[in-house]
Parts: sequence; C-alpha cells; structure tokens
Amino acid sequence: MASSESFDVIIIGGGPAGAAAAITLTRSGFRTAMIERSNYSTLRVGETLPAAVRNLLIRLDVWENFLADEHIESIAIRSVWGDGKLHENDSIFNPYGSGWHIDRGLFDRMLARAAETVGCSVFTEARATHISKDKIFSWQVDVLQNNDHRCLNGDFIIDATGQTSV
Repeated sequence: MASSESFDVIIIGGGPAGAAAAITLTRSGFRTAMIERSNYSTLRVGETLPAAVRNLLIRLDVWENFLADEHIESIAIRSVWGDGKLHENDSIFNPYGSGWHIDRGLFDRMLARAAETVGCSVFTEARATHISKDKIFSWQVDVLQNNDHRCLNGDFIIDATGQTSV
C-alpha cells in the first residue's frame, strides 16, 4: 500500500527551474513537493551563467551559499550563434559585473537544499511513474523512491523536467 500526501503544488524536476519555483512557492505559503530523479551526485555538465543571475540568487536568498561554493568568475563570454561569427561580451561593460562558470551538480544541490530549508518536501532518487487527474481537478502523482511507492496529491503540477519533459 502506497503512502499518500497532499500538497498545493507538485514540482516534477529538481534542477534550477524546479528548485527556484519550489523556494518561491514554499515561501509564499504553498505546501510544495519537488520530485528529483537523482541525488545530485552524478556528473552534470557545467555551464556559464550571466552576471544578471546575481539578482535572481539574491531574491531566492541563496547568494551567500552560491558564493561559498566557489564557482569560477567569468570575465567575458565568447559565443557563436547561427552565422559562424565570434561574438564577445566583456563583463567590464556589464552593470552586474562578471558571470560565472558553475559546477552544475553543486549548484543544483545547493538550490535543492535551500528549497528543503524553507519547508519544501524534496524527494530525491525519485521518479513520477504515473500522473492522473481526478474528477475534481486534483492531480495524483505516483512516485517511486528507493523501491517505496507513494502517492502525492496536488492542486497544481509544474513540469520542470527540461529536455526529458514528462
């Protein structure tokens, strides 16, 4: 028999978008659950974040945690988009300062911990096995986590699974 829990919002996907939504909604008083298929220990390809991310991380109240993780500052970004021509953006011209080369696993894990800290129920190493809607417009998400089945009920669902969209 699967255990059952009720939430206002169920977020499927625990990357940056899912975690940011979880932090924001939980702080706004919504009972929120976030389902993440990994435990954040597998290699995730890094990426570069623009300087403007600072404002978002400050609003999420994770800026100090971000700095503590010692990501590498990026003083310029060079990119090629569509036409084969190299474009360069120097941070000296950016009012927000430098961008960042991040360790993506570390970044995602930090955001998930922040979501948990504000009261979001975070289910790691978990996956949604079935999603359905009942007659009164409530969602039911069957979750498998460590060979345990549980049922999450919620008024709203956010699909933050990115490229693997469920």
